[in-house]
Amino acid sequence: MDLQRFVSQAVAAVIVCVFACNSPADTPQIRIALAVTGKNGDDARMVSALSHEFRKLDGVSVTEAQPMLKIYCIIMHEIFELRKGGELPIGYSASVVVTTVDGQFVNHVLLSDAKIDELAHDIAVDIDGSVIEKIRRSAQPSSSP
Repeated sequence: MDLQRFVSQAVAAVIVCVFACNSPADTPQIRIALAVTGKNGDDARMVSALSHEFRKLDGVSVTEAQPMLKIYCIIMHEIFELRKGGELPIGYSASVVVTTVDGQFVNHVLLSDAKIDELAHDIAVDIDGSVIEKIRRSAQPSSSP
């Protein structure tokens, strides 16, 4: 019984080492800078939410120091005006432009969602799939000889 336990612990240790060696640590760091424009504190909340979402992505850091990409976001709080004079909040819309650090256009997306946090998640997922993943792939060494 002790031999079986020892073997299973040894196998687990080897698996952990293999995953650690192949983890995103060997993935080059993709540095992004954020610039958000909005009203009534929406810009500050969106910067916080976007920072959180982008930092969850493998190999991505949010920084102003030597970014590879700049992400510009204009956030708008969508409100439905009632005929009787009231307002009904609908959600948020964002226009997001991605450029290289020297200003070359990379991507543009328009998204909307009910909450800022959900919208930030949608933006990060879209940009990860359309821009960041391509950078990751181009930075990976080719497996062909």
